Amino acid sequence: MMLLRQFNNRVALSSCNRRVSGGRINASTNELAAELYRSTFGIKRLAAQLLKLAYIECRTAGRTRIEIDDLHAAYRSSGYTSSATDVEELQLQSINKGSRKVRLDLQCPFDLPTQFKSNVVSFTRADRDMRVQERVFDSSATAAERSVLKHIALPDEKTPAKARRRTPAPKATDADLTRAFHQYMESHLPSSDPKKPK
Repeated sequence: MMLLRQFNNRVALSSCNRRVSGGRINASTNELAAELYRSTFGIKRLAAQLLKLAYIECRTAGRTRIEIDDLHAAYRSSGYTSSATDVEELQLQSINKGSRKVRLDLQCPFDLPTQFKSNVVSFTRADRDMRVQERVFDSSATAAERSVLKHIALPDEKTPAKARRRTPAPKATDADLTRAFHQYMESHLPSSDPKKPK
């Protein structure tokens, strides 16, 4: 259940980034989400920084749309070096819990509920396990099997339907505002009738 929620959060973040980007990202939603989480450890400010650097990389290459290779180049760029070091340290800390010296600047000083603590940690572990399984599968396949796997077409990604905007409320006139004010005042003012003594 937790992995499904993480996957949905990644896809929502990724599709949001694609919508906000104005069509400047040329990658599948799942692939983009996984790469963003792997490169940022789920930290939103790092995701924004990485996307900015990826756009700079794609413009340097003479393209107008960001690809996954641009994210990889941005991750290895000099502008992201300190952040990449922090992300790698956070991933190592989550995998080798208790066996490494913890950097205090990367540790949250506030106590969080356990469901929030394990969110990124379980994603990192699951992601690492998935990459290990893919590498084992790839290394056990013959050259002919690998070439066949490369030619298998993946299903196209469905584009999300645009949400319809609600029709705006009609503009209130001065008379409408005055009437609404008087109705509000009448209903909320105490009555002027004197109360009977007991």
